[in-house]
Amino acid sequence: MKKILSKKNLVFIFPFLALVITIIAVSTNKDLVKPQTIETTNEMEVSYKRVYTISEDNSLVVPLTATCPSSSNIAEDMLCVLNLLKEDSPVTSSAGFTYTLNKNVKINAIEIDQNVASIDFSSEFNDYPVAKERKILESLVWSLSQFDQVDGLIIKVNGLVLEKMPQNNTPLPPLLTKAIGINHYLGDSDVYNTTSITVFYESEINNLSYLVPVTRRIEKKENEVATILDAMYMDIDFYTGLKEISSIELIEINDYLVEENSITFDLSDKSLLEELCLKEEIYEILMLTFNELNSCDLEMNFTVYEEPVFVNGYPNYTDEKVSNILINDVEL
Repeated sequence: MKKILSKKNLVFIFPFLALVITIIAVSTNKDLVKPQTIETTNEMEVSYKRVYTISEDNSLVVPLTATCPSSSNIAEDMLCVLNLLKEDSPVTSSAGFTYTLNKNVKINAIEIDQNVASIDFSSEFNDYPVAKERKILESLVWSLSQFDQVDGLIIKVNGLVLEKMPQNNTPLPPLLTKAIGINHYLGDSDVYNTTSITVFYESEINNLSYLVPVTRRIEKKENEVATILDAMYMDIDFYTGLKEISSIELIEINDYLVEENSITFDLSDKSLLEELCLKEEIYEILMLTFNELNSCDLEMNFTVYEEPVFVNGYPNYTDEKVSNILINDVEL
């Protein structure tokens, strides 16, 4: 797991579950104070997890980085993430955010079969405000799809598969996947001649800037890479409260070459931190956009004016897993 330089861990202990939760603060706010480490007597090895958390006004689902105790058991990892999505957890209690699951919800069972995760909740799952229904779905699907062993999700309540959500009757497909999108923005696009692409924008929540994934409809280009790149540079309406990511102006792509399971981006020198050293945020945004948000699963290589470059902070970047990149590390 890549550790970002100059960031320290803030450790919490969950009662009864003995979960160590670390939420590390980093954002585009330059004045943000770095977190301090709270010493505990029961520290354990941890792993970073994405927790797709609902904003307090129920308008957005935002990926935050938290930690769970290291485990080789995927069901235990998933249980940790689900508990972080509960009411009153350190994640959902942070300023500007709210819960996905109310505090009375119990997880009856977690089963994984042929890359499909079935989560069986208690009947308290059905108790939520109507306004949160779509965001609850997005939060659960995107949080649990981060695991390599999970291609889709089935939601059950007391052993019965949900065919529609209980409050607003949102129909559920037989298998929930990231294809449902997240934070949908339609704009002026013609849905019949477009495709869905998910890209990052920035949103300010409680005076801090966060990367927010947004699914939007855009016109298809000659290939998927061109379509995604086109979407990355598209403006978004002011009324959404979203804006272009701050690093987008540094990403000037001269050309790209797609080969089997890999892509090489040739960039301008605006992307360099120093000679032959690429800024890490450029690598992170491209990796996250292509491989996490749009599931391209491409090995990435970079050149600047056709000269191979290194990536700052990632000595073996071609072997890096996208799950190792930290998003919105937030201090609580």
